[in-house]
Amino acid sequence: MKMKLDFLGVGPQKTGTTWLYEVLKNNPGVCMPTITKEIQFFDRFYDKGLKEYNTYFDKCTPELVTGEITPGYFDTFETPGRVHKHFPNVKIIISLRHPIYRTESLFRHYLRKGMVSEDFKKAIVELPQIVDSGRYKEHIERWLSFFKKDQIKIILMEDIEAKPKETLLEILDFLSVDTKYIPETLEERVNVTGMAKYPVLAKYAAKAVVFFKDNNMHSVVNFGKALGLKKVYEGGDLVSIDRSEKKKLLDIYKQDTMYVEKLLNRKLSNWYLPE
Repeated sequence: MKMKLDFLGVGPQKTGTTWLYEVLKNNPGVCMPTITKEIQFFDRFYDKGLKEYNTYFDKCTPELVTGEITPGYFDTFETPGRVHKHFPNVKIIISLRHPIYRTESLFRHYLRKGMVSEDFKKAIVELPQIVDSGRYKEHIERWLSFFKKDQIKIILMEDIEAKPKETLLEILDFLSVDTKYIPETLEERVNVTGMAKYPVLAKYAAKAVVFFKDNNMHSVVNFGKALGLKKVYEGGDLVSIDRSEKKKLLDIYKQDTMYVEKLLNRKLSNWYLPE
């Protein structure tokens, strides 16, 4: 029997996807994988086949709204086509954020894991995705080439922060979830990017996490989190992008901001400002 997939939260990274996962996974009308937030099937593990994917939903019953959230799906070229091939009627949630804040947060994310240089110019050469995943127009148009506009819901991190309850209710209505469960932790900030006090240790910890996830050893990762090992990524001073670089990014993202404004029929004046 073919599995039922009702929705995907596709990201991009650092736009409130962890908040989305936390507020949906405990809703009694929703079924999501609990062993890990990011399955990464349609971008990294597609060659394992749908049988492997199905195992993450083996506890989901037909009456529940079933889905998952993997922020890397948004800007992976092959993902929309792969999803459409198997689940053409799935609903897609795209979360967006001020493009400079998103870029800076993702830069810090990879920096604290020892994956890029502290110099932003070098970092985006080493990992172009830091900038490229913020090209909203390009990536949204690709999703729209496979899915109808009414299958896609765009939410803004600014709304998550300013009006979390209203934003959650909009999402539940979009997903046709009858149970309008509002968690007590709705307004808590989650997955705030910090910096590692011990970068070398953080780098090896990040590599270990990737190894365990690649080998479906999610329970090991969760055990480490329970022990408080996530603190290896904390305690350091925040690194910021130079203001001159932010201005360059504004030029890069100008067309993307205008495109999102048109899609939402909403003015995003602060997205044209570096801070």
